[in-house]
This record gives sequence, C-alpha cells and structure tokens, in this order.
Amino acid sequence: MNYSRMVLFVMLFLLSSVATFAQTEKSEWKRPKHSGKITSDYDRTNDQSKLSLRLMPVTCVRDGCIFISLDSSFSGAKLKTPIDRVLFGLSIVTKTLEPFTEPKLIFRLDGELMDVGEMTFAGKVPANGLTGLPYGIPLTGDELSKISNAHKVEVQIGNFQFALNENTINAIKDYNHLARTVQ
Repeated sequence: MNYSRMVLFVMLFLLSSVATFAQTEKSEWKRPKHSGKITSDYDRTNDQSKLSLRLMPVTCVRDGCIFISLDSSFSGAKLKTPIDRVLFGLSIVTKTLEPFTEPKLIFRLDGELMDVGEMTFAGKVPANGLTGLPYGIPLTGDELSKISNAHKVEVQIGNFQFALNENTINAIKDYNHLARTVQ
C-alpha cells in the first residue's frame, strides 16, 4: 500500500469518527415513557404561557394515595430562557391522615438529601368519603433538574415517606426537558 492511500484511509477513518461523534453529541431527545399528561397553554390576552404536568398518581400506601403535579408560567408564546421557578404540588387522598403540623419537604436523591423547605397547605378537600390534603412549594430550575436526573427519588413530608416510581421520575424528566428547551 503506498503512502498516499494510507493517508487517505486514515483521513477517512478520522472523518467518519468525527461525524459519528458529532451525531451522538447532537442526538435527538428521546422522550421517556410515562403516563403523565404534560400540557402547554398560551393565554393571548395576558401574553402568558403555562406548562403543566397535570395531577398524576404516584403510589398508594397504607395511609393514602399520593399524586404530584408541576406548574410554571412564562411570558410570551414560546420559551425564551429556561424556566427558573416551578410549583411542585403534592396531594394525598386519605381516610386517616390529618394535615401535617410541619410539612417540611425533603427529597433523597440517590441517597443524597435535598431539603427544599416547608410546603404550603391549601386546605382539606372532601372527595367521596375521603379527604384530599393538597400541598405546594416552589422549586428552582436547578432543584427540578436534580430530581429529574436522579435514578432513585424518595420523598418525605412531615413523618410521611414514599418513593417515586420510574413512571413518575420519567414524567418529571420530560417536564424538566420541556422547561429548559429554549425555542
């Protein structure tokens, strides 16, 4: 093999490697599978858009069933900068639980604690012989990203603990991606 052919072969090999690397760097976002409903609505009169993960079931435990939601809004019809504030909603439907005296929310993300503060209780909501206990707290974009990037997420509010399942974590990942995708 002469020298020019060998140089050509090496150049082609390097170019194909670079092209493959560039394709993996720019790879398309693959939406994770989940059963959550994420909506984006634009209000023309107020020039406001709202991004929501509608109330979705997480799990049921002895004391009740847990649901979460995520909501944020921004001006304009399209996202121009990543969303930096997201309202994290947590609702427990129960027969036995009463509102927590100290509704402090703590996440355990892959074993690492993240204390996000005290949740606001929105008041008891009657629901067919059960009681809904809705809570909410604003999260920063960084806090939401940490939650969405964790493989295992455990949640504690007051003395009540539960884990987020893969379906719920995937819905949070999808929402976080949409909240950070500048158009």
